[in-house]
Amino acid sequence: ATVCTRVDERLAGVLSGRADAAGPLAECATSGLFIERFGSGEDAIYQWHSMFAHGCGEVLRQSDPARWSALNLLAARELRDRYPLDAVEHAVRGADGRLAAEIITDHWLELLLEARSVALESACIAVADAFGETADIAMVRSCCREVAGDRLGAQLHFERAQDLAHGHVESRRVRLIANLSRILISDDHSVMAAAVDAVSEALTDRALVPDRVYACALFLLGWAETRLRRDVGYSMRLLESAAQECRALGLTAVADRAAESLAFAYVHAGQFGRALQS
Repeated sequence: ATVCTRVDERLAGVLSGRADAAGPLAECATSGLFIERFGSGEDAIYQWHSMFAHGCGEVLRQSDPARWSALNLLAARELRDRYPLDAVEHAVRGADGRLAAEIITDHWLELLLEARSVALESACIAVADAFGETADIAMVRSCCREVAGDRLGAQLHFERAQDLAHGHVESRRVRLIANLSRILISDDHSVMAAAVDAVSEALTDRALVPDRVYACALFLLGWAETRLRRDVGYSMRLLESAAQECRALGLTAVADRAAESLAFAYVHAGQFGRALQS
């Protein structure tokens, strides 16, 4: 269970294979042994002392490399929706490049909109270093560079991503990420408008777009439509929907951004009373 720095009862049970994992965790915490407990009951989170966890990890990695890898992949799958950046780290340790890339492409947009671009880019670099650069990871990095204010870096990474995509059969998922990236990094009205239209069409295919990407993409489309000023009413409807979808999924920070953008959309439409209310 020390494969993860932080565990709750459920994760400890999954990693250890013990139905009674809560008991040993609580006993260690009560005895003051190499673990800290935060919270109580089923919501308690346990954090291993770093030196102890590192030592256990080294023992396991050297004595049973296959089990070390398998446990890290188990942790990656268990954490991918709750703590995606931690999950990417475990997928890298478990040497599963496909899983690491899937976690990033499922969660990159929410992480970017939650102002976690620095950590997201670090995860992209770790995946690229371990398994080689791919078009989707390079596109995500281009958006991280844009958020950091590095316009040239953003463009260079996106051009690199296009070269990588052209060297392989471009998947629908990669095309979606490419168009979302164009919305974020492009200042050209026609390029942004074409990307918005392409993403709008792609969102109708829920098999292609995971729920959290869908909710965040609604916000991005509403924000872009406000900038394009093609249809203010449509942009407001997109932002209203984005705020509701994000709140339903627990993406509070993105929901708040959608509400703020909605207020500005009301201003653009001359609806100052609704803007103040929003």
